Amino acid sequence: MIMSDAPLYGATEHGAGSLFLVKVRWLFARWRYEKTLAAERTFHQRSWFPAYQNAKSTSGDLCPVTPFDDEMDRLADARYQAEGQLLNTPSPDLSAFAIKYLICFANGRDLNDQQEGLSGEAKRLLAENGYDPAALVLPQ
Repeated sequence: MIMSDAPLYGATEHGAGSLFLVKVRWLFARWRYEKTLAAERTFHQRSWFPAYQNAKSTSGDLCPVTPFDDEMDRLADARYQAEGQLLNTPSPDLSAFAIKYLICFANGRDLNDQQEGLSGEAKRLLAENGYDPAALVLPQ
C-alpha cells in the first residue's frame, strides 16, 4: 500500500510531518526514478536493442542472448527499485499523484497491485483540497 489514510502533515508514521519534508522526499524519489529511467532507455536504444536485432538476424532465434543482457537487467532492476520508492513516497499534491497514476497505468502498464494505495492517496488529496471523497461514490 502506498500510504495510510492518516493525516500526512501531522505527527504521524510519515516522520516530522512538515510539508517541506514531504516535498523534498517526493522530489528526491522522482529525481531518482527519472534518472534510472533515462539510463535504462538510453542503454536500451543505443546498445541493447541494436545488439538484440543483430543477434536475432544472425542466429534466427526469437529471443537471442546478447552481450548486453546483464547490464540491461541491472538497469531495469535499478529502475524498479526507484519506481517502488517513488510509488511508496506520499504525493505532496495532485500533480505528483497524477505522475504516480501514469507510472502505474499509462503506456499499457497495469500495476493493479497499487490500486488500494492510490485510492487511499486520492481520497487524502481530495479531502485536503476541500472535497468529500465519500460524496463521489454510491453507498454500498
